[in-house]
Amino acid sequence: MATKIDLLCEQGADLSFIVDYRRGETDIPVDITGGQARMQARASMNAATPFIDIDSAEKGGIAIDGASGRFLVLIPASATATFTPTHEAVYDLEFVDITGRISRVLEGRFRVTREVTR
Repeated sequence: MATKIDLLCEQGADLSFIVDYRRGETDIPVDITGGQARMQARASMNAATPFIDIDSAEKGGIAIDGASGRFLVLIPASATATFTPTHEAVYDLEFVDITGRISRVLEGRFRVTREVTR
């Protein structure tokens, strides 16, 4: 089951965060070596096009530290500057293990606050 965390993104600033993937209620990290992570955010659950579409493979934006079960997400200021401030956006981060099994690791609302200094 995914952890629910709402994210706040400041338009025009780097957005970076770390996700530690743990097994159940324990503090034992899930070994994510060899797997891939992917994350999308959309203006609404039904929006056809994501405004964030990153991964740990060819698109970039997510780094994986396998044995520690850690995902490092970085969305640069040049990308967040294009985001439209909203209170309705949603996101999730999924992990695809080496067997192809997909797990939703993180999900929630994605809010963008307007940049004043431009």
